[in-house]
Amino acid sequence: MAKGIKYYSLREVRRAGKRDGRSWRWKFMPPSWPLWETKEPYPPINQEEPSEYEAKLISISHENLEKIGSEWAKEDEKLMQDYCNAKAEKERLEEKINNEMAEHKDAILDYEKTRKKFLEFSPRWIPLFLYWMIFIAIGCGEGYFNYFVFQMFGEEERKTYIMAGEIILLIPLSAELLGHSIKKEMKTNIDKMGITISFTIVILLLICLAVLREAFFEASQVKINMRPTTLALILIVFNLAIFFIMTFLSYLEARKNPEDYRKAKKAYHKALTYFKEKDAYVKSVAKDLAAAEERFNNAHSKRESTFEKYKHLAEAERDRWVSYIRTYRHGNMTARKEKNLPESFRVDPETLIKIPDALINLDWGCPDEKEEIKQ
Repeated sequence: MAKGIKYYSLREVRRAGKRDGRSWRWKFMPPSWPLWETKEPYPPINQEEPSEYEAKLISISHENLEKIGSEWAKEDEKLMQDYCNAKAEKERLEEKINNEMAEHKDAILDYEKTRKKFLEFSPRWIPLFLYWMIFIAIGCGEGYFNYFVFQMFGEEERKTYIMAGEIILLIPLSAELLGHSIKKEMKTNIDKMGITISFTIVILLLICLAVLREAFFEASQVKINMRPTTLALILIVFNLAIFFIMTFLSYLEARKNPEDYRKAKKAYHKALTYFKEKDAYVKSVAKDLAAAEERFNNAHSKRESTFEKYKHLAEAERDRWVSYIRTYRHGNMTARKEKNLPESFRVDPETLIKIPDALINLDWGCPDEKEEIKQ
């Protein structure tokens, strides 16, 4: 309840109504008999304006309603500020998420486009790490086999390591280069030269090793029931078989259009990374927006409920003073000998007491919005 509001008792108002409606009044000064004198009932039958007492009730009711309105305006200063701040933040994030969603949509379309293009390339026949494990295992196995053969002929440890190392290094690398170059659809002169050089290097390496093995075999004390030339040919065929197997594996792993594949893969991973970043950012903004909406709803609800409290208080205040006026009129009419209703009593008292507009309709317009409308 607003501070400084004054009220009357219904008994006091009723007595005032009877006093105005009687056709007599007390006369104590100067003392004389009788102690009353006659008067006309008030207000007169033809008076359209409210009586003085009724006008006083109306004036006090308006004063009380203004006090309630002032208290609401004072409390609404902070409520309105909180509401407008929450609304501005919500609208800012709504605009932001709309912009981000448009960019997010573009990121999705770009991702789908690059993904589709990337998936046009056939998948690897085995995972890349497994391919390299097989490739390295075969290369190391071949190197170890040749190391064992050279060691069997009683060669020095250093020479054995050098020869085995050449096989482990050159044969896998040549097979890898040869397989990729053969698989390539649009071969350049460099690719054709690479094929020739790779194959030539391997053949020359195997021939050189075969000659060395034959020489080592003849010079060694090892007795094998086989001619040196036959052993050299067997080892050449064995190493060539390993080389062709590794070349075939490289061919299976290679792409017909390696440059297009690299570009498609790079574009796909770039689009995927951007999509994930944008998706995470959109989710973050959406989370902020949800929190802002909650703050806005709380501020809106608090302001609305506080307004409703003051509005109901104002309506109750108006009803109280309407009741006073009706009590006054009832007392006035009961005191009249003639029950003719004065013109002023024909006016509904609810139309005489006006609740301030600020307590009837809640204005949700923020100051910034009002300035924009004016401009």
